[in-house]
Amino acid sequence: MDNFRSKKKVKIIVASAFAVIVVVGIVFFYHRDSSFSLGTVHQAIVQRFDNVEHISADEFSKFNTEDVVVFDVRQGEEFRVSHIDGAIHVSPELSVEAFWDQFSERIKDKTLVFYCSVGWRSSEFGDSLKRVYPQSPIYNLEGGLFKWVNEQRSLVGNGIHPYDAVWGQLIEDQSIIRYKN
Repeated sequence: MDNFRSKKKVKIIVASAFAVIVVVGIVFFYHRDSSFSLGTVHQAIVQRFDNVEHISADEFSKFNTEDVVVFDVRQGEEFRVSHIDGAIHVSPELSVEAFWDQFSERIKDKTLVFYCSVGWRSSEFGDSLKRVYPQSPIYNLEGGLFKWVNEQRSLVGNGIHPYDAVWGQLIEDQSIIRYKN
């Protein structure tokens, strides 16, 4: 059993490292040729996570709030700076099994919407969840919190955490960037 868990941890670490390498490659490729945008990042996300449905903020706003559970898949400090009203923080490192154990009763018969800064971490999380629970209605918020704030939609908090300086370039109003709450 311990050997199985060790192998599983190694697989998770390798998959995470691969995802980071892909994201960094996308960032530096698009950043270098000045076409780095939320649109190009979203295209890469859609290609990589074809098991996840993506919805716009307008589509999201049409959901009945009683039928939806919203999850913020960013680090704690990012969430503490700001988040969408009613969102529940979920660490990007949380396993699908732990997520299910923690939230199964709360999400029963609900539509699940995940978001992060630009949509990569939330798509990755939603994709993993969808593979284990294919019957669950799971969506990723297109463009993540950065697109949300660029569309001047409201947040709980003061400003927005940019993740880092490179990704922060995708936030149109640079004056709202905050690294701490």
